[in-house]
Amino acid sequence: MIYLHQPIPFSSGRWSPFKRDERVLFLYKYFYSFFISIFIKKSDNIVVQTEWMRDAVRSRNWVHSKNIHVIKPSIGFDENIVKTKRIIEEEYVFYPASSVSYKNHVILAKAIARLKNKIKLAVSILPGENDEFDKLVDKLDIKDRVIYLGYQDKIGMQSLYQNALAVVFPSKLETFGLPLSEAASMGKYIIASDASFSREVLKGYPGVKFCDADDDEQWCQALSSIIGKKMDVEPLSIKYESGWADFFNLIESILCSNPKNY
Repeated sequence: MIYLHQPIPFSSGRWSPFKRDERVLFLYKYFYSFFISIFIKKSDNIVVQTEWMRDAVRSRNWVHSKNIHVIKPSIGFDENIVKTKRIIEEEYVFYPASSVSYKNHVILAKAIARLKNKIKLAVSILPGENDEFDKLVDKLDIKDRVIYLGYQDKIGMQSLYQNALAVVFPSKLETFGLPLSEAASMGKYIIASDASFSREVLKGYPGVKFCDADDDEQWCQALSSIIGKKMDVEPLSIKYESGWADFFNLIESILCSNPKNY
């Protein structure tokens, strides 16, 4: 059985093996799926996190369609969330994401630079982790409006979500996009890239604005429309039909169906 949570092989993105910050992405796109295809059997099982990933895997014809299972991850916060101490005093929007290029930090830098209001952008990376973003922040002269946070523990993340004016998520590629689910479960207003994963994860959530991942004017307008407002949204009640219990039950059923697996 394969637990597949890497979306890069199924993306239309192109990365160069000759660029240091794109080399790993290139290998994932072209070698990851190759090794799966040569070692997997038609009767094997694949577990993915979203319907869009199921469709993507099905299109490869690696395994029987009935052997592709969607099991969604659980969110990291409890239902009864305790109010936490504020980390950032100024008004800010929060982008919880790693530094890889497809997370698309640059569109936020461009959008923030266009805003007349001096709202802060808080990112969960450190200077030096995303060269393209750092250079653009310098070029656009917005260093005083970007807050580099780096890694945060669970309590820190809760505080950052709770006190943010909005959660922004311009990522172009995700298997699931867990921060979207986390933000929605806390009733946060979300500005997200208009993509299959974000539409699926936030289906039915009223507090979201979808923007073209490459249109900084759309992002600027979306940010401008919420500045100075209290964006109260009914938290999304997340009750997935499947979860980790189903994952382990699936493993058990596969093992029991073939004693040779023991």
